[in-house]
Amino acid sequence: MLCGTFELGRHHALLLRALPEVVHLRTRGRDDYAGLHALLHTMRHESQQASPGGDAVIAHLSAALFTLVVRTLMDQGDLQQGLLALLMDARVGPALAAVIAAPAEPWTLERLAEVSRMSRASFARHFAELSPATPMDVVTALRMDLAARLLRETPRSIEQIGEACGYTSRAAFGQAFKRVHGTSPAAFRRQAG
Repeated sequence: MLCGTFELGRHHALLLRALPEVVHLRTRGRDDYAGLHALLHTMRHESQQASPGGDAVIAHLSAALFTLVVRTLMDQGDLQQGLLALLMDARVGPALAAVIAAPAEPWTLERLAEVSRMSRASFARHFAELSPATPMDVVTALRMDLAARLLRETPRSIEQIGEACGYTSRAAFGQAFKRVHGTSPAAFRRQAG
């Protein structure tokens, strides 16, 4: 058994809400988990040694472990609702993939349904079976996740980031950002350092 904590930060709330509260993977006797076993073995070894760079190795292996756990949950079909369930769904997944690929596009329910080759009503009904959020709420959440990342990692202006996330005015972007993150884009950038 290996215990630890993943700290993703509040800007990754969309991903965290997509995961179950408790994840328990049983790997005994399953050859398809050989990579996971090897990763855990290496993490255990690094945590017991006082080798230079050990903390960096553990941090990177932890990211890989998190990815493998999410992949395993997806493979096992344990994600019945939320963002990952939507992305895995053959009917609505293409629409969300399109939003992720082009967040600045003027997405509407009609366009999302069109990308998924469904009627607007069928798309909305099927979406509701997989997510408590509306399609447009998910579009906004994806855009705001991107906005938070751009504010933290790039020197782009707030207007440029708003445009990259599909907003034509700084005011509209600021209102949406504050509604999701609880603070203005400028304050978020200052807090992120």
